[in-house]
Amino acid sequence: MAEKIPTKLSQYVDPTGEFTNKDMARSAWFVSHKILLRKILIGILLTWIVVAGIYALIILGAYLFSGYWTDRDIRIQTLEQFQDYSKSEAAYAAQALQINDTKVFQTGENYDFYAAAVNPNLNFIARVKYKYVFEGGETPSKVVTLDPGKKIPLTVYGFQSANYPVGAKLVIEDTRWRKINPHSIADIKGYMATRSNFGIGALSIEHNVAGAAVPPRITFDIQNNTAYSYYEGRFALTLLGGGSVQAVIPLSIKNFRAGENFPLDIRPAFDISGIDDIEVIPLMDVFDSNEFLPALK
Repeated sequence: MAEKIPTKLSQYVDPTGEFTNKDMARSAWFVSHKILLRKILIGILLTWIVVAGIYALIILGAYLFSGYWTDRDIRIQTLEQFQDYSKSEAAYAAQALQINDTKVFQTGENYDFYAAAVNPNLNFIARVKYKYVFEGGETPSKVVTLDPGKKIPLTVYGFQSANYPVGAKLVIEDTRWRKINPHSIADIKGYMATRSNFGIGALSIEHNVAGAAVPPRITFDIQNNTAYSYYEGRFALTLLGGGSVQAVIPLSIKNFRAGENFPLDIRPAFDISGIDDIEVIPLMDVFDSNEFLPALK
């Protein structure tokens, strides 16, 4: 039997003792077969890519011929059954204010600007910033609150101008809406009615008398028929002639108590010969608790 001749590699002895002959043999084998191993790995990867690609093409083809049309039918059916809330959203959003034409009244040497605004919404409060513009000028901006369904005048009083404001026009600079929580106030109309019940009594209108030194005079009582007292009762007194507004006068009553009749004596500084009736419009925001005086104990 032939004797196996040891190779130089098998006779190698690491002087440090950390690298054995077996480690040396494995390393030599890996180096000599590295190219072959790389080819095998690349072959495996290419085979996997080809198989996966063929499988993907088969699945895609099956989807295009069958699954796509099924998904399309399901999508169309879902869209037909889904309610388009964008169309009904407008029905629940606040509607724009309704504004009538602008009027300018001369009161002595100054001018009052007037336009009536209506909040047509029954569950939105509007906070409106406005001003009037005319040829060559504009008024200061004012802010007013319109409760639901309410009509109030948008006024600027006592504006000084050397000439009549030609082409006056109302400009709404900003409108901010606040929705009333129905869980807090279920009956909005009833809530407002119990806090906005004001009456007029003992009305007397004394017109200008030609050649007389007696100025025109309007006297009446404002009756607080509510169970609520106000820190300040704010009103717009509209003077009517033939059913149309001829002038507007601001009124203020401090500490206006529930059940109180407050007498007023108005002496306008302008001709009221065409005035035959009045209307008193409350301007308090009944949804603002700061408007009300504490109940007497």
